Amino acid sequence: MKTFEIYKNGTQQGEVKANSLEEAKNKVFAYYGENREVIEVENSDSQDSLPTVADYRILLHKAVETFNISFENARMKYGKFTYQDWENLLTKKS
Repeated sequence: MKTFEIYKNGTQQGEVKANSLEEAKNKVFAYYGENREVIEVENSDSQDSLPTVADYRILLHKAVETFNISFENARMKYGKFTYQDWENLLTKKS
């Protein structure tokens, strides 16, 4: 996974992790409801890091749909999962 910084009017708004620039732009649009500038940065993070807020929201929604549980239940069960934990969880169920 690559790390991308999100900017609006020259001010950094956050980060998102994605496999490609296109995927990052899609995540940003889904989260903010509008297009923002997305720039790839050198990735020093590992799969052992916690998801960004935008990714966390998307992953929780996938868990709710995949496991047919409430959003709160998903948050309590998977709230401290790393990217690697999420990948293992969601690929195992698929």
